[in-house]
Amino acid sequence: MILYPWAIFIMKSYLRSSYGVDKKVSYISETFNGERKKGYGILSIGYQAKTVTFESFKGPDPEIQDLLFFLFSDKDIRKLIREYQHRGRKEDYKIDVWSASATKVYINFYRRGIFTYRKHLFDFTCNLKINKIDRIYIGDLVEAMVEFDRQQNSCWLPYIENFSRKWLRSRTTFRYEKCEYTPYIKTGATRII
Repeated sequence: MILYPWAIFIMKSYLRSSYGVDKKVSYISETFNGERKKGYGILSIGYQAKTVTFESFKGPDPEIQDLLFFLFSDKDIRKLIREYQHRGRKEDYKIDVWSASATKVYINFYRRGIFTYRKHLFDFTCNLKINKIDRIYIGDLVEAMVEFDRQQNSCWLPYIENFSRKWLRSRTTFRYEKCEYTPYIKTGATRII
C-alpha cells in the first residue's frame, strides 16, 4: 500500500488532534549550590481529556514561574484554554492553597455549598521549584492561575501579569527539543522458555 504525502499529513493531524501530543523540552534552572544548569522534561497534552502533564527527567527541577510562563505560551495549551473558556464549568469549586514547607495547590468541589471532595493539582517547594505536575485538567490550571493572580500580595505565589503569547515566550527559559526516534523499544515481556 502506497501512502501519499497528503494522506500521511491527514493521519498525523488526526492522531494529534484526537489523542494528544508529547513534547520534549529543555529549560535553565538553579541547582542547590546556586549554579544554573540545563534540565529536560516532557510536556504531555491530552486532547480528549483536556489535560496537561509535566515531568522533569534530567537536571534540576524547573522554577514554577518559568514553567507557568511556558505552559501558558504553548499553542496547544492555549487552544485547550479557549475550549475551556467557551464550554465553562458545571461544578462549584474553590482553589485552595496550603503553605508549609512546600506550597500545595488543591481544588475543592462543592454541591449546594457543601464540600464533597478535593483534588490535588500540584505543589512546589519553598525555593519555588516544581518537579511534576500530574495529570491536571486545563480548567483547573486556569483557575489556579487566576487564584494566584488574585492573591498577588502573597510573595510565594507565582502570578502572570500579561497573557500575551509573545510576552510569555520572552520570559521563559523553556525551549522545545527535537525528539529522536529510538528503534526497537519494547513494552511486553520476552519469552525464553
